[in-house]
Amino acid sequence: RDFDCFPIRADSEVNARIRDTVTTYADDRVFLADSEQSFMESSENGIMGDGIFFDAMHLLFEGNHIIASTVFEAVKEDVAGRTGIPAPPSAPTLEACREKLGMSPYLDARHLRIAVNHLERYVGALYDLRDVNFGSLHRRLALKEYHLPESAFDDALAALENALRYRERDFYIRRTIAELLFEINRKDEAAEQAHLILEIFPDRPDARMLYERLAETSPG
Repeated sequence: RDFDCFPIRADSEVNARIRDTVTTYADDRVFLADSEQSFMESSENGIMGDGIFFDAMHLLFEGNHIIASTVFEAVKEDVAGRTGIPAPPSAPTLEACREKLGMSPYLDARHLRIAVNHLERYVGALYDLRDVNFGSLHRRLALKEYHLPESAFDDALAALENALRYRERDFYIRRTIAELLFEINRKDEAAEQAHLILEIFPDRPDARMLYERLAETSPG
């Protein structure tokens, strides 16, 4: 990492400066959420990689959960003291977060497929893809897709609808429902979802763009 010819990650010096800054300003309620340490503790042999990242820096759902849990632990007592609300004993579990955000095996595979496509386009603009090894990513994606049941898509929609019970005004959950419907050519339903989203979020430019992209291409 510290000798990377493509320095896009925080190296040891950057991390050391962050820790020093927290120490300097600790009396001003500055807290350290040490995600690097949490990643190492969550990784086999302390070497972070598969299961947390899908490339050199972008996180899988599990990696994001580790960061969120680390931030939670760093600030929970201070927040409890200022609000008078007792701190929960621990951060929400990975499975609880998956349920409340509508994650499912189908979306896991879809997110990874999108990420792989973006990464290949980006890297392909800089290098010859024949010289870059994406083997582990493609194997992981193939394995995820292989294990999807026939009901995977319907299960994904059900999981997203269930998540709206917790987060009724979550733009991203609603957008994902609309996009999934559009992707399997249920364009009228996608258009209805896009129209509903625009009604709920009339001031969001991305809601307007979603409506224009999905609703205006609907045959209905």
